[in-house]
Amino acid sequence: MNTFNKVMGVSFTILIGIIVFFIGVKKKTEGIPNNIYKVYLNGNTIGLIESKQDLLDLIDKEQTEIKEKYDVNKVYPPSGLDIENIFTYDDNISNVTDVYNEIKNKEPFTVNGYKITINYKEKINEETEEKETKDPVTINVLNKEDFVDGFYNTIAAFVGAETLDKYKNDTQLEIVETGSTIDNVYWDEDIKIKH
Repeated sequence: MNTFNKVMGVSFTILIGIIVFFIGVKKKTEGIPNNIYKVYLNGNTIGLIESKQDLLDLIDKEQTEIKEKYDVNKVYPPSGLDIENIFTYDDNISNVTDVYNEIKNKEPFTVNGYKITINYKEKINEETEEKETKDPVTINVLNKEDFVDGFYNTIAAFVGAETLDKYKNDTQLEIVETGSTIDNVYWDEDIKIKH
């Protein structure tokens, strides 16, 4: 066998080896699924994104109007938003800004605050002897102190602000002959405050 045929045979073998190697690498990379995030809003798919944190940061950054209106430092996604980490071969990745805009157009964003639930106690109507029930009332406030202030303002409307302040500061005068003092301040209803 002459030298030319040997060189051609070796070159051909190397060329075939390189082609097989690259075909194998291509098939191997096609076989690995993408680790991405699937975004749902109220159970409906919004899109696929590469970074959950990028979406959350964009929501907080873009909602300066809400921050200024409610005097808060952070804005959160709507309560119906779910971002799930998945592995998929689907490479139809959405731009984070497009997903943000779709969410913004469908649901309002939220701020951190307090949810106050007032559960009324069941009472018996003396005339009809029937049970009277009321549905619970829910109040959302940014600051718990706003509710507490409202509580005391309501009481002050009945007993007077000065009398209530004396009760709160424990400076009520002792009753010598006749008169009244506040012994206790409470709501008849069951009030729960959740952050």
